[in-house]
Amino acid sequence: MNLASRKLAIIISLLLLSGLTVTSFAQKSAKRKASAKVAKVATVEAKFLAQGDGIESCPVSGDKLENKTHKAMFFGREVYFCCDDCVATAKKNPELYVKKTAAEQIKAVQGMTAKPEAHHDHAAPATGIVAKFMGKGDGIESCPVTGEPID
Repeated sequence: MNLASRKLAIIISLLLLSGLTVTSFAQKSAKRKASAKVAKVATVEAKFLAQGDGIESCPVSGDKLENKTHKAMFFGREVYFCCDDCVATAKKNPELYVKKTAAEQIKAVQGMTAKPEAHHDHAAPATGIVAKFMGKGDGIESCPVTGEPID
């Protein structure tokens, strides 16, 4: 092999090595970014949403339990819910609604009250306030916003 061929072989080898180094660095950088993104998403999703203790009130809705027929096992203990929909919701993301121990659960939801909006088939709490109709038309023969006849 002559001198020119050797130089060419060395240059090609160096280029290949530098290319592998750059590729390896880029892959590590991408992995670091991906793990940082996953950690950020996990932090956002880790917010505890429970409204009740799972003993006297539903962890998902916060509603007072009328009976203990809707239940599921989480972290080795039985947790009670107001309905099957709430059981299903908790099973999708148990860490959002159930703590590992009953004592932790009670402490986490201490002072919380049930959500004011209606939940599944539960009625919203009565407030005694009647909403006043604010539209100008009936929405059938006239526009509910402007009151003009509908063509």
